[in-house]
Amino acid sequence: MKPTLLALLAPAAGLAAQCPTSEGTFLGAPVALSLSSAGPGTLTASRVYGKRVGFHAVAPGTAAFANGFHFDLHAILSACTSTPPPDVDAFSVGLDWILADNATGKVQVPANRWGALTFSVSLATQGRAGGAIRAEQARADGAAADVFSFFLPGSAIPAELVGRTQRAVDSEEIDLGLGRDRRDLDGLDLIVPLFGLEPGMLSLLGHEPRLFFSVAAASLDQCPATWFGSGPKSAATILEVRWNAATGAWTCPQVFLRYDALGLKVEEDVDALAIDLAQQRVLFSTKTPTRNPILFLYYGTDAAQPLPYTDVDDVPISTKIGLLETDDVDAICALDPSIRGGPGGANPQYFAFATPAATAIVPPTAGLSASAFREYVGGQPAIRTFVAGWPKTGAGPGVGALFLTLPGGFNPIVGLGQKARNPMPAFCGDPLTLALPVPADVTLKGAAVYLRWAVADQALTTLGEAHPLQVRL
Repeated sequence: MKPTLLALLAPAAGLAAQCPTSEGTFLGAPVALSLSSAGPGTLTASRVYGKRVGFHAVAPGTAAFANGFHFDLHAILSACTSTPPPDVDAFSVGLDWILADNATGKVQVPANRWGALTFSVSLATQGRAGGAIRAEQARADGAAADVFSFFLPGSAIPAELVGRTQRAVDSEEIDLGLGRDRRDLDGLDLIVPLFGLEPGMLSLLGHEPRLFFSVAAASLDQCPATWFGSGPKSAATILEVRWNAATGAWTCPQVFLRYDALGLKVEEDVDALAIDLAQQRVLFSTKTPTRNPILFLYYGTDAAQPLPYTDVDDVPISTKIGLLETDDVDAICALDPSIRGGPGGANPQYFAFATPAATAIVPPTAGLSASAFREYVGGQPAIRTFVAGWPKTGAGPGVGALFLTLPGGFNPIVGLGQKARNPMPAFCGDPLTLALPVPADVTLKGAAVYLRWAVADQALTTLGEAHPLQVRL
């Protein structure tokens, strides 16, 4: 007797249930990251690594780009000390967009805008029962080396995505190793990878970046006292280095915000950091168990005190993310790709990240996600887009297809390509990818197009669509 199609697909469907798909608009995102000192292997705690766009089975290299920019704190700090460089505990390039009220620390999303947090958690973090973090903590590779995303309440995106925590990048998709005792991602920034894009994007970012960081308390002895100026060494002090365009090198560290300017004690430890230089705002976390896992500070006033980052209903964002009071966010990045410019000038996020839209042809399928990111390969800017997940029939043979439409309707609709599905994929959800080259006469003009991913089973009887993506060329 020949096996039925159902019998053939049953093992694949079971595998899909054991292999949860990364989700959301930051699926496969490029990330600059650092690691804690925990774990064996060749990756070290003092370096900043660059995870490229997509899904990878090889370890990331350092965050260095063909245009000469590099953000490798190991090399930067090695030039400034005779001892082994310290463990980088948190970092930010200062171009985060933090949406908050300066006086209260409450989320404040302007009309027709949206904001998101991407973050990672510590090895000891458990997460609330039923949440994405707890689900990941129960898996073999744990949650500590994953990147999660969370759309801020009040965001002008499809309602079912607002206030939802999703695993955007799994540790296996960065190749950081299996086992929760092996890797802990303890710093991340989604803006650093943008420095590897086309020259026009670099002009939006600024040619002399700054890199802000804290060091782990256990490695303070490896820091020269001069880095901290006239103050004491502290893991709660934010240091900075600056790129010198004339020399193509970084300066040695100096103090950006001392521990007391953050309202902290000298013995505390900042282990997550997002800095919005234009608006003088900081999101950060500490290893102090009595403090909220995500704190906000407006440093544009004297005697500022850190406040829990909260929603307008006074519930902490950490709670809505799915954290317990004793949990710890140990890496964070704040984003707002919905606006072309603001207090700090042009916003490169506007061109680099896609906006999830509500204008689907069919209702978006649960568990099916699409994303898109700007890339620059071989002198050609392009929009690289992904889809991951399955139609309602589950994992199995089928097809994924990408379409393009213009704002205002579905006519015309242009097919950009299709790919066969693999029911036994290398990565959960069988992520598919295609690239849309951006012509030189269009790039960075801000023209909007919609990318629409659809997937179907082999018989083409069940169709699924991810949330459409608005991208700016």
